[in-house]
Amino acid sequence: MTADGIFIIDESSPTENTPVDPSDLSCSVRALQQDLDELKSVNESLRKENHSLREQLNTARNGGEGARSRSVRPSCDAEFARALKVFYHSMTSVRGQLQRLRRHRPSVRIHVLSSVLA
Repeated sequence: MTADGIFIIDESSPTENTPVDPSDLSCSVRALQQDLDELKSVNESLRKENHSLREQLNTARNGGEGARSRSVRPSCDAEFARALKVFYHSMTSVRGQLQRLRRHRPSVRIHVLSSVLA
């Protein structure tokens, strides 16, 4: 501590004065390189898994649209909507036939049938 009340910290350590063995450094570098390679491998596998999970999430959000939707059985709502469409189409055609029958005037056929039966 100085007279002004300032603390001085010496950052030098006793190891700086001792010589470093190059073989220790090369072992440390090799170990760090192996750690780096392992971390890169883990990172790549996590990226692939993340990509796969994002695709699954998008597929789930979109209701399985695309090629997968053709292989999946249609929902009950879709089947019900198709059945209603067919039913109403049939009812419309039956109503049209009924209206045509009501407009039809029994003329010659009834006279012919009544004369044949008599």
